[in-house]
Amino acid sequence: MPVGLDLRDDDTLPRYIRAVQDLDDTWKSRGRCRRYGAGAQAVWFLESKHPGLRDRPGLPKITGNILAEIALGECHQCPVQWQCVFYATKGEQDFGIWGVRSTDRKYLRRWFPSTWEDHLEKARDEHEPVQEMMARMRVIRRNARVV
Repeated sequence: MPVGLDLRDDDTLPRYIRAVQDLDDTWKSRGRCRRYGAGAQAVWFLESKHPGLRDRPGLPKITGNILAEIALGECHQCPVQWQCVFYATKGEQDFGIWGVRSTDRKYLRRWFPSTWEDHLEKARDEHEPVQEMMARMRVIRRNARVV
């Protein structure tokens, strides 16, 4: 019997891979992040300090937060930002920038477990950027807790 991950058996796949197996990902080729090539993965999908930007004499320290802000600026203009957030939220991708920060996707699942998909679909239909949708959702949540 082989040791390790058996791709023929869904039960041995990590949770985050099983979660995205049946999701449509054809939208990925239209994402703004694709134009940056493979190096963009360190910014968009890992939310960590890019290994190529380590401290160098005479240059400012570039942190993961700065890179995340750059990535979010691109996401704000992306034509597939809603599909990206849906994919990452539905697929329980707990790391990286997928239209919004990973914490925002966790909040969506926790605060709006049965309606987050509807909110995302409404934002897409109204061409509301997902980051603005998240700001609106925070207000909804804050107001619900006050009442």
